[in-house]
Amino acid sequence: MTLIRTSAKAQRRARTLGIVFLVFAVAIVLLFVPGANAGQTTTFGFNEARGQAFVIPDLVFPTQAGLYLMATLVAFAGAYQLAHGFKRQNVVLGIVAGVSVLAFLTWAARGQSMNLTGMLKSSLLRAIPIILAALSGIMCERCGIVNIGIEGMMLMGAFMAALIGSVAGSVWVGTLGAMLGGALMSGLLAVLAIKYKVNQVVAGTAINILATGVTSYFSSRYLQKYQALNTPPTFAAIPLPGLSRIPIIGPALFDHTLLVYLTFILVIVIQLMLFYTRWGLRTRAVGEHPTPLV
Repeated sequence: MTLIRTSAKAQRRARTLGIVFLVFAVAIVLLFVPGANAGQTTTFGFNEARGQAFVIPDLVFPTQAGLYLMATLVAFAGAYQLAHGFKRQNVVLGIVAGVSVLAFLTWAARGQSMNLTGMLKSSLLRAIPIILAALSGIMCERCGIVNIGIEGMMLMGAFMAALIGSVAGSVWVGTLGAMLGGALMSGLLAVLAIKYKVNQVVAGTAINILATGVTSYFSSRYLQKYQALNTPPTFAAIPLPGLSRIPIIGPALFDHTLLVYLTFILVIVIQLMLFYTRWGLRTRAVGEHPTPLV
């Protein structure tokens, strides 16, 4: 009976994926193709202005033809998924999603040029705060804490970093200020949840509201008026020798600031600590079976 249910569930998932692939193909044709003229071309660049080992020629192709080709590939994947089904459905789903994103970029860059290497680099740089917040959320959830106040903690940390870093004129002092701001909000959550038995969701919501209000007030009241309080120094990029010269992935992954490299290390360290150490086992055990506070 269990095998029958599992098989039926797998078939429903396969059909759903096939339909989703076909919807993506139709969306490419209906949303992107009408916005491209017949004579337009799309140009994708792969080179940065400095430091690359060798130059990769730009990719230039007709916009409409490229969009039709991508839609055809996605439609073929959907039809094959409905008829036979792929063995590695998640891999195909990732490929289809990538082709759909490429179709959007093709439409967005119609009649002009887009540097994919620069886009990848800037996308990774802007994803670092989200990665750090996600790591914080993982640590909290694994040890049984519902922390929805991460946004407020990061907002307060960013505000303190800008203020203290500007006053001190040091990027390291500003970083310590960011840690202090986040720690203050975290301590507030701990006091509310542990000492006063406030619901963690309510406490996290209150922290978000509090951080938004405090930072908005002081920013508009002081930081915008006195620019010296809002001109903090920033970390300089540190290109890794050799690796940063690799085309495309070199500038995107190995030409960043120290904080980006530390984030890469944190992802690996937290994975190892949570799943390959005694401390991680105990942390996950506490999260799976928390003892209610009396």
